[in-house]
Amino acid sequence: MRPQWVLLFFCMGGLLLLAACSAGPAPTGVATSTPTSGLAPTLAVGPGTPTPVPTPTALPPQPTNKPPIKGAAARDFSVKGLDGKTVTLGQFNGKPLYLVFCVTWAEACQKFYPVLQSVYEKRSPDIQVLVIDFGEQQSVVKDYMAFRKLTLPTALDAEQRVSAGYGVFAVPTNFFIDKDGVVQHYEVTALSEDEIGNFLKTVQ
Repeated sequence: MRPQWVLLFFCMGGLLLLAACSAGPAPTGVATSTPTSGLAPTLAVGPGTPTPVPTPTALPPQPTNKPPIKGAAARDFSVKGLDGKTVTLGQFNGKPLYLVFCVTWAEACQKFYPVLQSVYEKRSPDIQVLVIDFGEQQSVVKDYMAFRKLTLPTALDAEQRVSAGYGVFAVPTNFFIDKDGVVQHYEVTALSEDEIGNFLKTVQ
């Protein structure tokens, strides 16, 4: 056989062997193209996750009057105390009155109640203290007062007529009324005990 034919057969055999090797199974250990990460994150609610606080709903009716200004006569009212007895503004004639509008679900009021309790214990009977809760059921208010061990005089304005008449648009709302039934100061905020003491001087 001529040398050139031997060389040709040798080359063709090499090509066939190379093609057979390249068509074999894929090697193992090669990473797949499917990602193992990158999934959309999920929110896990656990002990460390803060619970959203529901936003309180405004209770009708909305205030139709402006709050009494300094020097104006306090507006008469008639409400039911937690003990079921009627409470009127006239009952406080001749005595200074610290009148506060609050609701048990408001965080500002919840923090303010201990201050009011302290003022009541220290100032009564020289200063009369009355909290008017509006828009809540009697059982809710009574349970809250008992739970917090509060004994300060509290009355209910379930239909919100008194709070509307006093122009209450936020809580706590404070009125300092002198012995003649005249408003001497008005504040819409939670006051410190020292601030309350200073304002009480205006009605004594």
